[in-house]
Amino acid sequence: MIPIVEQAISLTLPSDINVWMSRHEDKIVLYSDAIKSPYIELYPTFIEKGDWILWKDNKVVRLDGNRREIIKEYDSKLPLDIVYRNEEILPVYKGLRGTVFNGEKYTSYFSKYGFKVFINDIIKIITPEGKEVELDKPIYYRIFNDYVSVVYSDFSMTLARDGSIKKYKKPAVFLASTSIGDIYQTLNGRIISDSLDYDLLGVCSSDANFLGESYSGIFISCEGKVKYFYKGGWSYLGQISSNLQSSDVNKYFVVLTNDLTNVYSYDLKKIYSLKNIRILKLIEDKIVALSRTYKVYIISSHDGEGLITAQKDTISYKVEISDVIKGEVILGQKVVETSRNYENNKLVIHVEPYLMDGSRIEEIVKVVNEIYEYEYPIQLQSEKLKLSIKDLKLNVALHNGKYAKDESSNAVLRGTLVYDIPTNLRKMVSIKVRNKEVSYELTELRGEINFELPLYKIDDSEEVVQVRIHRGSKVEEVYEFTVKPNFIEKKGIRTVSTYIEDSKKIRIEKIVNGDFIWEKREEHPDFYNVLVIGKTGEFVNIEGNTVQVTKGRKEIEIKKSNIKRKYVIYGIENPVKVESAEIAGETLCIYLRKNSNNVVVVGMYGTQITVTDSEKLTFKLEPTYDTVSLLVNLGGIQWNEEYKLLDLFKKVLFKVVKESLMLKEEIETFGVL
Repeated sequence: MIPIVEQAISLTLPSDINVWMSRHEDKIVLYSDAIKSPYIELYPTFIEKGDWILWKDNKVVRLDGNRREIIKEYDSKLPLDIVYRNEEILPVYKGLRGTVFNGEKYTSYFSKYGFKVFINDIIKIITPEGKEVELDKPIYYRIFNDYVSVVYSDFSMTLARDGSIKKYKKPAVFLASTSIGDIYQTLNGRIISDSLDYDLLGVCSSDANFLGESYSGIFISCEGKVKYFYKGGWSYLGQISSNLQSSDVNKYFVVLTNDLTNVYSYDLKKIYSLKNIRILKLIEDKIVALSRTYKVYIISSHDGEGLITAQKDTISYKVEISDVIKGEVILGQKVVETSRNYENNKLVIHVEPYLMDGSRIEEIVKVVNEIYEYEYPIQLQSEKLKLSIKDLKLNVALHNGKYAKDESSNAVLRGTLVYDIPTNLRKMVSIKVRNKEVSYELTELRGEINFELPLYKIDDSEEVVQVRIHRGSKVEEVYEFTVKPNFIEKKGIRTVSTYIEDSKKIRIEKIVNGDFIWEKREEHPDFYNVLVIGKTGEFVNIEGNTVQVTKGRKEIEIKKSNIKRKYVIYGIENPVKVESAEIAGETLCIYLRKNSNNVVVVGMYGTQITVTDSEKLTFKLEPTYDTVSLLVNLGGIQWNEEYKLLDLFKKVLFKVVKESLMLKEEIETFGVL
């Protein structure tokens, strides 16, 4: 048998409170020792309604979801306890000789499972539901999680949570109603019943607790020992912890909690164990448990048949786990997972043996959750991988020959790898000789791969070829083969080629023999003018290529079939610009801006020519001509530009007209005209 989690519900409970479960007909309800608790039904449906009232940090606090409200706060005199009675919140204070509650003094006060018991000349009991009951002072009382047993000299009674009272003939602590009648514990420790057949059942020197009744008898806990009474005799079953709320008995199961929670069938055969159980209660064939993380589990039992299966599936093994088993799946170290998916309400995991060595493997698949670990044994047959190499050959070039595909190598290893690796994991093969290695991904389960590995070899010794099979994240197997070198002579097809690279003329003589090349290289100087100077904007021809000159430095590379050269192009702007021009009397003045003092300028205006190294050109004004030409030479480069005088003439003419009009106005003022 295995436990099946039918439902898991996370609870949010206040800290520093004690909780327990009670069975009411077909329901399981959670109670606490808070001042007031909400109604929390755990089974058959989850219901939570109402709010919490707590005594915390000298305050009475109401919690409703995320809302927190302070009902009362005590600053000076702190209460011993807080009592909920008839919808009122009342404090209990410690007095000089006892306790004080609601203005009355009591010689003793005790609280447990939500019951509040005050004693003086009477006994006053306030139930968890806020009902107040006053009774005659008893000779003894004892608080259970659902009632208080009050003992008098010739009878006893019980007071339930709702305030109802039931009377019994025996002057002893009422424990339970069973198939052999009501059972009690007397004040001197005897366990008795009102049955004529079984008057005295036994003796317990401490408080006895009734755990329940099954087909195997009546189960009692005494000083942590669990015994069951059947047909007039007692038998010992086991030890339980002091937390009685974590053990229970009914006609289906006996559940006892010590370090673990052990579940027995009705015939007292242990069927499984649970862990991390805080409290629990049985109802019919279900276990309602609250874990240490405050999660409620509704647990049923299953014979386990068919919930986990494992069978061979082509290459790997297929493990199917029913979704009724909830938890984390943990595989043992002897297997490795290749895939995981869900099919038909089952988790399907494909696994393979960790080692492919041909052995038979026994391993465990675990399904682990907070309260249970389920183990399922599986058996696997490991297959052995197969690998061989055919046509293995190591060719080595003599006399400084080179491998054509890798000029740093003078040899090449070639062969065909034949493999059979039955695995669904990622697989790869690596071939290594000395410090050179090549790898190939294997996409098929079996097949052949033609490989080649360039390397550099300087001797005539045999080489060890190491082949590694990678499977998943590890090296599965390592094989070693030896191969003798096959030397290739310097003979074959001879070719000669010449080409130019910058200032070098290179002559190369090659001999090609299959995969190998022997090369003789000669270099001679071949000077060329690397520098080209031109005017910005103009186009120059370099090795048959037209290039536009830009300002400053520019590098270009010219490539042809047998030539490759670099050129540096410097672009130079006209060093002289016309700054301005003016007419002074009968003289035309042209003002220049030069970026160098060593520049000589030739100016032409009409029939006049003048040469200057200054920043000014002068000409006799000839209005017939409206253009001044400038000729500049620098480093063999010549600029020829024209400067138009039309705008200058317009300005002068406008000025003359303006002055004429002003003169006319003055003459008219004197009456000359």
